[in-house]
This record gives sequence, structure tokens and C-alpha cells, in this order.
Amino acid sequence: MSSSSNPAPAFTIRPTSKFVVFTYVVTVILGALACAAWYSKAAQVEYLYLILGLGALALFLAAKRHVRLQFTSLTYDGHSLKYQDGFFAKSTRMLNLTKIQDVRVDQGVMDRMLGIGTVTFETAGDSSRLVMENVDRPQDVAHRILSLAQSTRSI
Repeated sequence: MSSSSNPAPAFTIRPTSKFVVFTYVVTVILGALACAAWYSKAAQVEYLYLILGLGALALFLAAKRHVRLQFTSLTYDGHSLKYQDGFFAKSTRMLNLTKIQDVRVDQGVMDRMLGIGTVTFETAGDSSRLVMENVDRPQDVAHRILSLAQSTRSI
């Protein structure tokens, strides 16, 4: 049986949610500090407003990042890769697996500690580069995509 009739299972890759979770945790901590300051009445009102303002800012940043996370994806449907990004204005890019020439992973020191990285796809053609940042297990993702591209070309 040929491998073209039995493609690899579909999958979707999204940016990591580690930063979103961290920002929500910071928001909860700031909320707890604000509540403690309010009930203790020991803190001055200015400090209470500062804590509440920082908490609101952290909540806004977490929600913004969470929404962006939900609307950025790289999907393999069994035949090609589809990269989608955007909430109001959506950008969609289809990548033909046979045109993927190289998959590169970039990780800084903190990225390596967190197990995340930037995956860059180099393709033949006019729009030759696609970059997806903050991907969990980027080495595994790169290997998987490159293996799919090589198996597609060998058919």
C-alpha cells in the first residue's frame, strides 16, 4: 500500500500557553495583595490603587495573550500545512510540504529552560519563510514537519 493513501494523522500546533498561565498567576497574586491591603487598612490608598492598577494591567495582558494564542495555529490536515494568525484581520498561509526545504529552531537560554523556541520554515518560492514563535518542544515540531516534507517528496 502506498503512503499517499495513508497520510500521517492530522495535528495542530499553537504557541505555548506558559506565558498566559504565568500572567494569570501574577494577576491572582496582585488581587490577593489588594484584598489583603484593603482588609488590613494598613496600606495607604495610593498603594492600593497601584496594586489594583497593576492587577488590571496584568489581567488585560493575560487576556490579550490568551486570545492571540487561540487565533494562531499551524495545522497539518494530512496533505498540507495551514498557518493562521489574527483575530479581527485573519491571515492564512498554505504551505505545500514538497516545497519545504529547511526547518530551523532558535532557542535562547530562557527558551531552552522553558522548553520553547521559534520554529522557522524555509520554502521554495516567492514567500520563502514562515516563523512561528513560542512553540512548545520546538525540536520535536521541526523534526515532525521535516519528516512529513521528506516523506511527501519521496512519493
